[in-house]
Amino acid sequence: MSNDESLTPLDYVILGIVRSGVTKIQSIFKRLPKVSNWTIEKKINNLKKLGLLELEEKDNWLTRKFDPKFSLTDKGNNTIDKKIDELKGEYDQLVLLYENKDKEKLREGM
Repeated sequence: MSNDESLTPLDYVILGIVRSGVTKIQSIFKRLPKVSNWTIEKKINNLKKLGLLELEEKDNWLTRKFDPKFSLTDKGNNTIDKKIDELKGEYDQLVLLYENKDKEKLREGM
């Protein structure tokens, strides 16, 4: 099982949020109000272990402990880009089926 297969949709959401420029953990908590802070921290730690996220070490100790900043590694950036391309391809295929009014294939695709 590769790293890409072991990632959950929430992992991809967190990677996408960090990719869009939200790097502080408190800001990530605010962006995902229906997910517990504990779950988000657990997912971030998992992403760090997989080498997809890294902690910004240039901040002072207090900031690193209470509101750390994260950035994507090259591996993390490649992973989220690959997932975005995959989802765009699936979406484009569904749009094409919809425009062709092929209801059976559209239902299968969904």
